[in-house]
Amino acid sequence: MLVRTPAPMPTESLFGYILRVSETNGYDTPRHILNYAGYERGSMRSAIFLVDKLAEILGCNVSELEAIAYYIIDENGKRTFRIRNHNLGTKLPIEFLRITKPSFCPQCVQEHKFIDAFWDLYFAVACPQHRCQLLSTCPICKMYLRWFRPGLLTCNCGTNLIDSALEPASWRGRANGYYEGETKLCINTRLAQYLALSDARTGESVIALINLANGKTW
Repeated sequence: MLVRTPAPMPTESLFGYILRVSETNGYDTPRHILNYAGYERGSMRSAIFLVDKLAEILGCNVSELEAIAYYIIDENGKRTFRIRNHNLGTKLPIEFLRITKPSFCPQCVQEHKFIDAFWDLYFAVACPQHRCQLLSTCPICKMYLRWFRPGLLTCNCGTNLIDSALEPASWRGRANGYYEGETKLCINTRLAQYLALSDARTGESVIALINLANGKTW
């Protein structure tokens, strides 16, 4: 069992939580935690990440981690993709989640001390609170950010990501920009509409998540 076992936040990104636990325990990468728990290499390259082994080394109930998991199997054996308590169905379009190339607002992470699962959605492209585009690459080494790094706000090259100069979010119009009704949102609506039409069940979840994004307007 790990020495420090912080509880997951209700809206926290699962992989962001694993990174937070790693940082809290003083590791330079979540790989050590995954190895300790018995996960195979490459486990964090897929949304199909079962949390039972992670729960064991954290000393918590599996249900606590399933609340933020991307993929669960219920007592009847039904397999379902989820995010922020929204069911995404049994199939997940590859364009739906950012699994290997995370993006987020570093100012939000500094303020809230965790990475919100909303940033795991591919159609989330900007932060409505700080009116900036999301950070996806290190401003110093220019490499894409990965989950396997020392900390929430630390790149593998050692750069403190809170010092990043973020591009301001701009209004791009109805087709490409942050648009829902008469409000400007933090989502790429063209991609959201495509996902909504690609699968009936997923479409319902996309609509629900877009409604969720209505709370992230400016």
